[in-house]
Amino acid sequence: MTVNLFDVNYYRALNPDLVRAGLTTDAQLVSHFEKFGANEGRAFSPFVNLDFYRAGNPDLAAAGLNTNLQAFYHLQSYGVADGRRFSYGLNTPFYGAVNPDLALAGINNNEQRFEHFRAFGLNDGRASAENFNVRYYLDANPDLRAAGFNYLQAFQHYVTSGFREGRPAVPGGSTPPPPQGEPGNNPGAAFNVDVLTGTRNFNEFVGFNDRDDYYRFSLQLPSAFILSLDSTTAPVGVTLYQDTNGNGQIDSNEYVDDRTVSSGGSTSISRSLGAGTYYVRLQPDSQGRNTNYSLGLTANNTRDGLIDAGLLNGSRTFTEFVGRTDRQDFYRFVLGSPSNFRLTLNGTTANVAVTLYVDTNGNGQIDSNEYVDDRTVSSGGSTSISRTIGADTYFVVVSTGSSSNSNYTLNLATV
Repeated sequence: MTVNLFDVNYYRALNPDLVRAGLTTDAQLVSHFEKFGANEGRAFSPFVNLDFYRAGNPDLAAAGLNTNLQAFYHLQSYGVADGRRFSYGLNTPFYGAVNPDLALAGINNNEQRFEHFRAFGLNDGRASAENFNVRYYLDANPDLRAAGFNYLQAFQHYVTSGFREGRPAVPGGSTPPPPQGEPGNNPGAAFNVDVLTGTRNFNEFVGFNDRDDYYRFSLQLPSAFILSLDSTTAPVGVTLYQDTNGNGQIDSNEYVDDRTVSSGGSTSISRSLGAGTYYVRLQPDSQGRNTNYSLGLTANNTRDGLIDAGLLNGSRTFTEFVGRTDRQDFYRFVLGSPSNFRLTLNGTTANVAVTLYVDTNGNGQIDSNEYVDDRTVSSGGSTSISRTIGADTYFVVVSTGSSSNSNYTLNLATV
């Protein structure tokens, strides 16, 4: 059978911005999740972590299932039945093995085990994974008991922060190292993003007991790159390196860029990067304060997803979108003769940047010496680039490094 993983009431409660926007019915919220919410990384169930599921099942990416929504459909139709893990706090085959009364009651497959745990087992305080026992977790963490946590709240605490804090969750000591898919504490144990194309988002944690998170990605072509960091509750530093000698380490001359974000703030690194292997390192502040964070990595080269405006003679207008899951849009246009050119950008609901490049060597890519001009427009504002440019091929990149989504209207014209 197909398990319904989407909890519409949970989605409604954890995404109040949708209610404020008038999305109040179940059908509206389901539609939003399928069109936007899944790939924005919005929480839709206390029991399912799609990042964990994708990281622990690399065969999904090999089969071309690269988005959260595709992973959701796979998990719902096949993954639960297969007994694949999708949560730090639940392992359905283990749950069946340590609760033999379920089989006596006719609960014999993984879909039934998941449904039982969700409806009854958690509230009963049953053990649910090798590394997690909710009854023991509450007994071993008196601050959670003092805060009045019930079993559901204790489960949510563990899967969002408790396991990263090293809290005891099973008899015999501290929580074991997190299961598959965690960013490691050194370059050799970095989370392997593999070839970065488009946008990948990660919701993770650094703090006193987890002072470094490393990610590794590679670029096959020179690309426009954006790193975004937000959703923090304490200061976090992020540093970008390039493994120029290919030794799988970070050497003293391999620094590229860095930023620091304050509690509740956001920051970004936006620059052109060459083909190669890169590392991203995240660290808490000097006091090692615990914080979750949301990291976005985006890479685009002009051969992918290009909007071709062709020979520009007159005016062309485009109404498009950039945001958390689509941080850059590329446009190409050609001028047959020197022209007075005007670019206008407006209709935004968040800060959006626009950059103009000229493809001087005709290789169909954006190289480091091909920058022409740029502007940034704030929410609800308007900006323009006006200048005389020669006959050539040009690229326009519209991008956002923030966590906000924005529509925009772009006009390209010769005047």
